[in-house]
Amino acid sequence: MKALIIGSGGREHAIFYKIQQELGENNVLITPGNGGTAKYAIKSDLNNFEQIKKIVLENNIDLIICGPEQPLANGIADYFNNDTSLNKKIFIGPTQQAAKLESSKTFAKKFMQKYQIPTANFANFNHTQFEEANIFLNSLTAPYVIKASGLAAGKGVVITNDINEARETISQFFYQNALGEAGKEIVIEEFIDGIEMSAFIATNGKDYVLLPEAKDYKKIGEGDTGLNTGGMGSVSPTNLLNEPLKDKIISKIIHPTLFGLQDMKISFNGFIFFGIIIKNNEPYLLEYNVRLGDPETQVVIPRFKTSFTELCLSIKNENLNKYKIETNQLYHCCITLASKGYPNNYEKNKIIEIKNEKIDSFIFHGGTQLDSHGNIVTSGGRVLYIVGYGDSLRAAQLMAYNDIKKIHFDGIYYRKDIGDDLLNLKNNF
Repeated sequence: MKALIIGSGGREHAIFYKIQQELGENNVLITPGNGGTAKYAIKSDLNNFEQIKKIVLENNIDLIICGPEQPLANGIADYFNNDTSLNKKIFIGPTQQAAKLESSKTFAKKFMQKYQIPTANFANFNHTQFEEANIFLNSLTAPYVIKASGLAAGKGVVITNDINEARETISQFFYQNALGEAGKEIVIEEFIDGIEMSAFIATNGKDYVLLPEAKDYKKIGEGDTGLNTGGMGSVSPTNLLNEPLKDKIISKIIHPTLFGLQDMKISFNGFIFFGIIIKNNEPYLLEYNVRLGDPETQVVIPRFKTSFTELCLSIKNENLNKYKIETNQLYHCCITLASKGYPNNYEKNKIIEIKNEKIDSFIFHGGTQLDSHGNIVTSGGRVLYIVGYGDSLRAAQLMAYNDIKKIHFDGIYYRKDIGDDLLNLKNNF
């Protein structure tokens, strides 16, 4: 069997690494890939489905896993399903209609409301409703949560205690093209004060397998301060998921979601991410993603003892009810190494130096590429993901942070508190 991973980030590198272990390194390709996967990468435009079709057919690919959200939102799964030369391939990723759970926060929130999935109270507005949005804003108490309805690479959420800043954010989204089309419609919702957690399932829209949970850290600054990012780190397991809470997530969030998909006749073959906030031991759903999270995948994938390839095949072959997931009990802690200036304008083309010392952590590449001299250089905001592991969260942290000392590029930035909030966690959430 031969596999193709679609994407170029740390999530895709982690999936690529795992599938290579299972199928053999020469049986797994990636497009467009990055500096860490360059040997097996084929360049492409992720939104040019004809290019991806050519790669699949020329390389006799059997299994295709789509990592990022944009091709899914643009209908790549539908393209595969409707092409007679592709529709016998095993494509992992939902249809364009199903992808609206992520590509439209308005659709997602109305879906949650329709199927009585616990979530924050909200209202949605488009760019012709600036005054109405402000009236609704005035009915809330701080903090104020403003979300771009469309895809914004993890940067479309603003939480502020300042109502004037909230109004300015709406103005920037509507009138100043701050996020392009993604910000022309917004969701304003009440703030739920709790602790966040990421849950994941593999599903064929009916059966599902619950994957290891994780916690990610979205803010650029330590102590969860500053601008939102695509993710500055992650931890798995989290010590958050006790059995009563797990049962509530399944009964109140996962089961109603699958019921809703079936009720609306929306087919789904792939992964669903549930962004959950826990308050008083009750789960509330903040958002859906219709793929695995980034950087959560970087700590979830290394925990798999069972075959990830087999999981993907079970999704497509509808054998999920027979798949039994096994994971190791090690803690994993991922630290994102970012470029100077991220998440705003950031520097590029900085040579990445890894000292000639033993590194125990996993290193997954994100925003990297090879320059004309064969050097690995920075090319994105989130550059590398360093994943330490151990018998305790503290041991995993120490491994990751010690290994980071052996890595350098100009302007390197990372948070030094990933996982600290979980170290002495009591069940008071």
